Amino acid sequence: MSDLYVIQPYRRTEGRLEADLPLSCGSEDEAAKRGKAMAHRVAGVAFFRIDTSASGDQWTEIELLSTVGDVPEDDAA
Repeated sequence: MSDLYVIQPYRRTEGRLEADLPLSCGSEDEAAKRGKAMAHRVAGVAFFRIDTSASGDQWTEIELLSTVGDVPEDDAA
């Protein structure tokens, strides 16, 4: 298994939070740096660690690492 780190930015459109395109990162540190750098341009950011199968084609576990700003409730838990 290997870890994949993903930044999920959210934008506010007509008062609603909408997911923007997620960004994959090579490490937790890279995800934190990139996410914090973009945080002032978006409504919020969620940071995830995803365990994948050895081939990378299946997700086995998703862990929310942290959030910054406004994110939907299901990503803030």
